[in-house]
Amino acid sequence: MIHKKAKADDVYEMMPEYASSAEKVRAEPPGDVSVLVAYYKDEQQYQWIEDKQLYNIRVGSTGFKYGSADIGARYLLLHGKGELETSRLWEIVGESPVIISKADLKHEKECPGKPGSDFYLVYKLRSVENNYFGDKKWDIRKLKAYSTGHASAAPFAVSLTELSKAIV
Repeated sequence: MIHKKAKADDVYEMMPEYASSAEKVRAEPPGDVSVLVAYYKDEQQYQWIEDKQLYNIRVGSTGFKYGSADIGARYLLLHGKGELETSRLWEIVGESPVIISKADLKHEKECPGKPGSDFYLVYKLRSVENNYFGDKKWDIRKLKAYSTGHASAAPFAVSLTELSKAIV
C-alpha cells in the first residue's frame, strides 16, 4: 500500500461478474456501486412496493442527503420496523428517480395511505433474483450511516463494498 493508514476494500463475497450477462458488459467495481438503504412503514406499503415496483422518498425529507450516491443508487435495500436484518434487496432501474406530486403518487401510482409531502422522488425497481448475490441477508446496524430510533427511517447510501461487510 502507498499510504500507511489506507484501508483495503477487499470483498470476499459472491458478486455478479457481468452487469448484463447478455451483452457481457463488466460490472462496476463494488466500491463504485451505490446501495440506497431505506425504510418501509408497514406490510401494506411493502405490498405496494412489490406490486408497483416503485419506491418513494419525500422531497424535503430532512434525513435524505440528495447526493449522487443516493440519487444514482443501483440497488435498494429495504427494512421495516424492528427489521435490522433484511434480504429485501431490489435493483433500481432507469437513469434516476423521477419527481412526482402527492396527487400523482396517490391517484396515478395508487400509493396507500395519505402522502404528507407535496412532492416525492420515485425510483423504479426490479426484483433481484435470489442467486444474484447468493441469497444473502444484511445487518443494517453494521453500516456506518445507520442511526437508531426515529432516525433509522431516514434513507442513506452505502457502497456495495460496505454492504458486503454487513452480511449475516
